[in-house]
Amino acid sequence: DGKSMDYADVSSTFVRLVDTHFVQRCPLVPDTPQSPEGPPPPAPTLVINEKDMYVVPRLNLLGKGKRQRSCEEEEEGEPKAKKQKQEGEGSEPPPDDGIYWQVNMERFHQHFRDQAIVTAVANPMDQTSSEIVRTMLRMSEVTTSSGAPHTQPLSSNEIFRSLPAGYNIGKQVLDQYLTLLADDPLEFVGKSGESGGGMYTLSILLEGKITPNPHFGASSTLFLFGSRCARIFRLLLRKRHLEQKQVEDFAMIPAKEAKDMLYKMLSQNFVSLQEIPKTPDHAPSRTFYLYTVNVLSSARMLLHHCYK
Repeated sequence: DGKSMDYADVSSTFVRLVDTHFVQRCPLVPDTPQSPEGPPPPAPTLVINEKDMYVVPRLNLLGKGKRQRSCEEEEEGEPKAKKQKQEGEGSEPPPDDGIYWQVNMERFHQHFRDQAIVTAVANPMDQTSSEIVRTMLRMSEVTTSSGAPHTQPLSSNEIFRSLPAGYNIGKQVLDQYLTLLADDPLEFVGKSGESGGGMYTLSILLEGKITPNPHFGASSTLFLFGSRCARIFRLLLRKRHLEQKQVEDFAMIPAKEAKDMLYKMLSQNFVSLQEIPKTPDHAPSRTFYLYTVNVLSSARMLLHHCYK
């Protein structure tokens, strides 16, 4: 916008970008001399020390300034003259001489992916759940590689201490939210241990998790089969596995209607039936029949209906 900026503000903003790995050093050409025996390679091999990739040299920047256009520099001629004068006077190179910086595209992709995960959690649940997931992602954004399927295990105590200052929820409430997130059908949060109040990991592999939204499936069930089928669909999403008698009791629907609705959704692959035999002969009288919702299969059926 043409306004001048304080050099210290620019420097602090740049340091924050480097600390959060949004900006990183460019690889450099090694200083080792080339061997005279063989021909030189068509392109030099660039190297970078991983320890120095996110280290900013200390610079003393004072005053203010603004970026000028090249046409203004050519018209005035003064900035070039000043630059030549400074180059002639300064014999010692600056601390960042030969260091070049580039945008870390993988880190930006990771940031956008994290935003998608937070949105996917906030839609079916509430703002507090999404804030807990956001805190877990923020704790793991530098320690977890972009290609990792899940974050490093985080204890409930660590998550509680890392929550934003203005978020006043107790430790017991946090544990209840973590339990709900671990029991959610999308399985973004998983429990991996009991130490430290419970160890939790966050699945950051998006394949098959964000696209099939089960609550969108419940809305589609309402549109295709009616409100009572949608009630059964939501019930199976929450309880995961239920027998037909349990569906009748929890949904408060008569047995004949519940049976017809379950078979109707089963024929359209919106719900699936899992058999758990008591004996090896799979006798129907000694077998449990549990209804459940396969979110991925339901999403495929919805896509098929959309293509019709």
